Amino acid sequence: MNRISQCSRWLWIPLLLCCMCFTFGGCKEESAGRSSLHVSMEKQSGAEKTLLPNDTPLEVSRYVVEGTGPQDTTFSVMSNTNKVDVDGLLIGTWDITAVGRNDQGIDLVTGSVSVNLSKDPLETVIKLNALSGNGMMDI
Repeated sequence: MNRISQCSRWLWIPLLLCCMCFTFGGCKEESAGRSSLHVSMEKQSGAEKTLLPNDTPLEVSRYVVEGTGPQDTTFSVMSNTNKVDVDGLLIGTWDITAVGRNDQGIDLVTGSVSVNLSKDPLETVIKLNALSGNGMMDI
């Protein structure tokens, strides 16, 4: 009986090693298909003048960054700073849009960029331009 238990112990070792190889091998393949993106938003300066009511703050207090990528995957991130890190994105082409909003949730600036994400983390900058619209003015 002692001899049988020693043989069965030796049979479990190769089986355990095979399972470990498949487990760790699978993790490497999945992580190779994903990467990280670092997005910075910069307000584009221009000679435009925005006319808004006196009670509308013109300072951007938060940013909403959204992206659409390979296999119709999407992400949406909100940040109080002009820098955003997004991890775990599929490798491929991503269309990124950023909107800067004031404290009241009113969109003030917007911009977009298209990037090709590879296995190495990517840094990109989105230039934010003032939104245009129609209105009336009494002088």
